[in-house]
Amino acid sequence: MNKLKVGVVGLGGIGTISLKYYLQNPLVEVAAICDVREERVKELCDTMNIAKGYTHVEDMLRLCPELDMVSIHNVDSAHVSTTLSALNAGKHVFVEKPMGLNIDECHQVASLARHAGKKVAVGQVVRFRNYVKTVKELISLGTLGTIYNIEIEYMTDQMRFPGMSDRAKQSYSPGVVTLGVHAIDTVRWLVGEIVEVKAVSNKGLSDPECGFDDMTLAIFRFDNDCVGRLSTCWSSVGENDPYMGLRVFGSKGTVIGNRLMLQGVRGSMTLPEVTDNIDILKQELESVVDSIIHDKPLFCDAADGGNTAIVCLSILDAVRTNTNVRVNNIIRLA
Repeated sequence: MNKLKVGVVGLGGIGTISLKYYLQNPLVEVAAICDVREERVKELCDTMNIAKGYTHVEDMLRLCPELDMVSIHNVDSAHVSTTLSALNAGKHVFVEKPMGLNIDECHQVASLARHAGKKVAVGQVVRFRNYVKTVKELISLGTLGTIYNIEIEYMTDQMRFPGMSDRAKQSYSPGVVTLGVHAIDTVRWLVGEIVEVKAVSNKGLSDPECGFDDMTLAIFRFDNDCVGRLSTCWSSVGENDPYMGLRVFGSKGTVIGNRLMLQGVRGSMTLPEVTDNIDILKQELESVVDSIIHDKPLFCDAADGGNTAIVCLSILDAVRTNTNVRVNNIIRLA
């Protein structure tokens, strides 16, 4: 393989940024783009010198057999159908989070990826923050000892954008799936599998027109008996960029934000800033390209990304039923 031939689907904000990063990557050839808006496709084909543009994914897959990978950045509800179409056409896939919006879909994607022998990378980009990687290393090295509690918040003020209520209904999922998925993926990556959740939420207080949850609070238990807590909200006034707060409590040390405190050591040490977002999307896409070209493990594959989505969906189920929900449908691939 000389260059990885990529087709980019979904040319909104993140999709367009991703397209630019692909165009900058010497290992990638952007062979085609696709968006439901014909004028957007024409604009980007003209300004970025892309030869092939389409408004239907199936047309792109049929008319561009040379594609090696499809990079999916369309609306949440189209992630699974686009991923399955790409896999059935014999392509590798990068798909933004959430991977799926129901548990069966997540299993279907992971199963097809395995049987097709193709890689599916899921866009859990927070794993590339220097801060999160540092905390991961502290836990992996045993510096913090046994982790018995982890707490995380993920907040943003999406409602500051004009027309966001209508856009949310058309394009996004409830806050715990659209935004909380980043937080749940972070704690899963740091600690392990979540096996039980309980949650509450409210809606209509911050924006009566939105129809989605204002705030979701969840508590959960991991398979190693660590317990955790999540708070997530997408209408937090003033949080123009996503705010993530993290606290990790271990038998030998504690992380609170960017402060590290260790047993027997006076004072605290400073970690990288929690909101370090420099080029993390670029790093993510470069990692995917490298994994496909050199047949390396992905940073977050279909089983991993699917399991994060399954936990978020279990939280929604816990809110709906007002009960503890066992997370019994984790994807386990041999």
